[in-house]
Amino acid sequence: MEANKFSSWTLSRGAACPKRSQYANPSWALSRGGACLKLALQSNTFANLSSDVSNNEKGHVHYKDPVPSTSQTPFNEQVSATTPACSLEDSDISEVEDPEWVPPVKKKCLPPLQSSDSELSDSSDNATELNKNKRVHACADMRESEKSNQRKLNFLARMQGHKYMGLKKTDGKYTYSVTKEPKRLGPRECQHSCTKNKSTKCIEFTEQDRQNVFDAFWKMDWNQKRVFVANNVDSHIPSERTTGGNSRRNRTLVYHLKRNESRIRVCKNMLLSTIGIGEWQLLKWTNDSQNGTQTTSVLSKTPARKHANHMENREAVRYFVESLPKLPSHYCRSSTSRLYLQSDIKSFSHLYGIYKEYCTTAEIKSVSIKVFKSVLNEMKVSIFHPKKDQCDVCCSFETGNLQEEVHRNHIQKKNEARNEKETDKVNALEGRCRVVTVDLQAVLLAPSLLASSMYYKTKLACHNYTIYDLGSGEVSCYVWHEGEGDLGSSNFTSCISDYIEKTTVDGDKVLIIYSDGCTYQNRNCTLSNALLDLSVKKNLTIFQKILEKGHTQMECDSVHSTIEHALRHRSIYVPADYVNVMKNVRVSKPYKVNYLDNTFFKDFSQLNYYTSIRPGIKPGDLCVTDLRVLKYNPDGTIQYKTRYTEDYMDFPRKARCSGNLTHRITPLYNGPQKIKASKFKHLTELKKVIPPDYHGFYDGLLHE
Repeated sequence: MEANKFSSWTLSRGAACPKRSQYANPSWALSRGGACLKLALQSNTFANLSSDVSNNEKGHVHYKDPVPSTSQTPFNEQVSATTPACSLEDSDISEVEDPEWVPPVKKKCLPPLQSSDSELSDSSDNATELNKNKRVHACADMRESEKSNQRKLNFLARMQGHKYMGLKKTDGKYTYSVTKEPKRLGPRECQHSCTKNKSTKCIEFTEQDRQNVFDAFWKMDWNQKRVFVANNVDSHIPSERTTGGNSRRNRTLVYHLKRNESRIRVCKNMLLSTIGIGEWQLLKWTNDSQNGTQTTSVLSKTPARKHANHMENREAVRYFVESLPKLPSHYCRSSTSRLYLQSDIKSFSHLYGIYKEYCTTAEIKSVSIKVFKSVLNEMKVSIFHPKKDQCDVCCSFETGNLQEEVHRNHIQKKNEARNEKETDKVNALEGRCRVVTVDLQAVLLAPSLLASSMYYKTKLACHNYTIYDLGSGEVSCYVWHEGEGDLGSSNFTSCISDYIEKTTVDGDKVLIIYSDGCTYQNRNCTLSNALLDLSVKKNLTIFQKILEKGHTQMECDSVHSTIEHALRHRSIYVPADYVNVMKNVRVSKPYKVNYLDNTFFKDFSQLNYYTSIRPGIKPGDLCVTDLRVLKYNPDGTIQYKTRYTEDYMDFPRKARCSGNLTHRITPLYNGPQKIKASKFKHLTELKKVIPPDYHGFYDGLLHE
């Protein structure tokens, strides 16, 4: 029998579907393979299936063309409509069916068979159902994305101290339904004892200082906040216990805040109200930083902890750099806040080597040289002192940040000044006039040794004001240290006035002074009035000529270079050692070195020939920095030029009076000057690397 032959086939899922149709609902939709097999069994023929059914190598039945059917018409009616009339009872299907078979429960129904009459409508229904499922999943994804964005926004708002939505558990679910108010600067809340306690300095903080700390704190991320708390809270073991050994308090916390880069001790309430966190959070962060147990072992592998460690290492670099003595810029202090390390540090690699030694001694982890350099840039600290020969205008033009016309005008001014100087130098060599150049050498430090402890201590600053005579080649050096005088306009005026008084002889009619454009040193009203007073006294015409900025190379630079070369690998214990080096550095024409004290300096600011040497009056007019030549006439007047090729012009402000006003010149200081207490402390500590013969000098320095 054909049905028995067919029963030996290995049926696919579609071929097994006729069995399910007998026990399931008659309207249940069969797959196309199942419908094909049902029709074949009822018709008792396989001839019609030759074009519809193909056997694969494994014996599975696959249907090629679609068989029309409907899910609403019973299967018996479908068969009668498409095959010869016969009933299910007449078919041989019972020979292949198993009466014990029970259809398994399916979670998803198979797609219904489509008849030729309703093919388009059923197809559109399936497409609608599919699109509906896609929309449901898309909406779910959108809701999840919105929740994720809300979590991110709440996290950022909370970290920055802004208003955010907090979580609240309702009906077993957490929802963002609680409004958290933004962080605000709290009241001081200092205890009454803070005003009496000398160790806490809460009163030194103004409300603006507290607001600055608050704003800076809430601009940090969480890791930076932890580092901030760790750096401002110190933990100390109590030296004495009044309660015996039963006290649970095993340490004492000391709280600080920074103001103007100074770390000032405050009370706990002051710290909490200023940064706007709770006591519990403060203690938690403090415990994590002090204990280092869980923070180091568990959290060190997380990116957040790695970032926190990185920030702590950068803070350690900052602490190291802050411990090094620094100096402001000498030539451009009015236009930049950059600081420069003292001349003990020769190069960046030298500085990094000192930092590595510091980390080894302090038993902390060092950062890479790249990170170390980035911290220096953030702190605006440089290795070398700025050089006056570096021209900002030319550098800007080379990088394409300056117009060619501006650069051409700058070069033209430089050439005019150079040509003028060469002409005056020839006249000086021929005896027609006297020409001198003046300049201040870079700061010298005392003591200056190779001991490693020198790098972390501030030292005494020494100054050398050099005057070079182009005609005779003679050099005069005026040397003093900060314990005898500072770097004011009257200090430099005292030096050049003393030089003119001592070197001017009868018959000198013209004196030309070349210098750079440093305002507090060379272009100011104090020096101009003093030179005018000397011009009147000596019946001497004095020209003060300023070289173009960035191109101020002078003969004084060779003197400074010679001195610096002689100081290499030489130990300097006191400022007088510099004087000995300068006196012996040149054999043919030794330098004339004047070692000054506080009695040498005079106050020339009381001279009032001119109240101002600004060539303009209105806003936008010419300024003092535009001056290139100043001419001091014996008749008590001053004329000026803004270009070497121009004619002399009179100042818009006339001289108040004429005549000799030297009786108004008084001593500048009443005695030696006081140095900072921190510097005196460092100098005292440095005495251990200085021979005992020099200790008396440092012990005698006045200090605050």
